[in-house]
Amino acid sequence: MARKKTKVVYITDDVTRRRTFAKRKRCLLKKVYELSVLCGVPACAVVTAPGEPNNQPEIWPSIFDADNLIGRLRDLPASARDKHDLDQERFLSKEVERLKEQLGRLEKGNREAEAKVALMRCL
Repeated sequence: MARKKTKVVYITDDVTRRRTFAKRKRCLLKKVYELSVLCGVPACAVVTAPGEPNNQPEIWPSIFDADNLIGRLRDLPASARDKHDLDQERFLSKEVERLKEQLGRLEKGNREAEAKVALMRCL
């Protein structure tokens, strides 16, 4: 049986919010683990709860592994590191460029089709 869709809003009750945070944090860490195992990619997660008394971040798989992975990311050249990093402006400019190329291909196809129709009329 399907569950009803939950609304994503701030949970005002402290006890409920902490309980929800703990459950979702557990699920998030499980998903990161599954991603790393199933896809064979290195992955790490750092989760912290603001307002908690001890406020210690939970790091998966370990602080050593996460530090190594973050170090590998920092050691990459800026061009490789920022290759897929898009802000709104860069995303839109790439989308405009892609659509212009698509428009050019469609216009070329239309010109060729019109030329064929003109040739058929002449015959």
